[in-house]
Amino acid sequence: MDENITPALEDYLEVILQLSEENGRAKISDIARRLNIAKPSVTQAVNNLR
Repeated sequence: MDENITPALEDYLEVILQLSEENGRAKISDIARRLNIAKPSVTQAVNNLR
């Protein structure tokens, strides 16, 4: 993973944290819905965070 986290990736991290606190998990479909982004885009972003 690149050490520089972009503002967009920070948004993903914030939503993942929120969903984890609310639901105990953060599913791709929930992240996509919350951010109004397509599921394949969320999958790619999450993979970039790994």
